[in-house]
Amino acid sequence: MSYNLSDSYKDDILGKIEDYGTKNNRVADVMNLDMKESGVQRAVDYYSQKVRGYNDISFKYDAISNGSTRGELLPDRSGIKIYDAALEVNGQKDATSLMATIDHEHNHFQFNDKWIAEAKRHNFNDFSQRMIDGKIYRGSGAAFVEASNYNLGVSQGSQFNYSKNVIKYLETERDGNLTWQSKIIIQGF
Repeated sequence: MSYNLSDSYKDDILGKIEDYGTKNNRVADVMNLDMKESGVQRAVDYYSQKVRGYNDISFKYDAISNGSTRGELLPDRSGIKIYDAALEVNGQKDATSLMATIDHEHNHFQFNDKWIAEAKRHNFNDFSQRMIDGKIYRGSGAAFVEASNYNLGVSQGSQFNYSKNVIKYLETERDGNLTWQSKIIIQGF
């Protein structure tokens, strides 16, 4: 004889675990459980809606690999896609990598207009991006926007308990997009 839990009962139990995890700063643990029991979309919804309150745009997990792209704000700003690459950093599975990607893409949604205006104010006018051999090459304006976003991500990482591995990844990405001029503007050096 075997017993199966109904989907609504399972959903109710996971909801209670999510509430407990949010209150007790166990967000990454809850996300790992959500991914195991219900899939990545539930973990995305939990972090974006319950933990961060990002209810102003929808997040959709897309179980594809889009090169090294971890996520993207759709060009028409109608939603955000999260890809498989967001589930790990430096070859290691890490729920906080998913958290960082959700925050990063929402930061684009929320702050891109401000960052673009600031880039233009400092004559960083090239907003082109191209991929060559799996690496993204950004023009000066696009690099300024990315460096600004990764710089914000580093501080969010400390606040929301991203793993050290994820924070190091964010610092590396920020530094890879900084020019000496943008470093002065973004970090005040």
